[in-house]
Amino acid sequence: MKIDESLKVYHKVSKLKNLKRKGWEIRGVPERLESVAEHCFAMNTLAILFNLENNLNLDMKKVYEMINIHEYGEIIVGDITPFDNVTKEEKHDREFQAINKVLDTFPDKTYLIELWNEFEKKETNEAIFVFLLDKFQSVLQAHEYASKYNMDDLYKEFLSWYQKLISDPLYKNYIMEENNESH
Repeated sequence: MKIDESLKVYHKVSKLKNLKRKGWEIRGVPERLESVAEHCFAMNTLAILFNLENNLNLDMKKVYEMINIHEYGEIIVGDITPFDNVTKEEKHDREFQAINKVLDTFPDKTYLIELWNEFEKKETNEAIFVFLLDKFQSVLQAHEYASKYNMDDLYKEFLSWYQKLISDPLYKNYIMEENNESH
């Protein structure tokens, strides 16, 4: 890949720095909404910490790559939330088409598309880990907003949703610890 092609890819992906996560706006978070890029940065940080603390038996290179690309489709289609009344299939199709456009100049587009599909299917340990981190980070962000803007119901909503979704003891322990620290 030539330098000019690399920079074109970089500038495409950099749009995630300015794309705000729509779910927070819908729920009435008043200001300084988290961007998609900040969400991915936070997920990478959590992945590093979880791995260091728990000696996870995962391909961490794959985990970091998956975290970074799992939102690339949003560059084109935006942040599709459950409030948008879009089926899972339609969301997947829109994002698949979008990620193909975003990755059109990547040197190994096939590998990255396969990695994105692996995340979407959640059939490998790495994909499941990234999926759970994605949700866990949202709970942590809800806690941050709840504390900053006196929005306890926001945190309770995400905590309740997360506890129903997650059965893995590792994540349950982290959520319990976060919940204990908030009280």
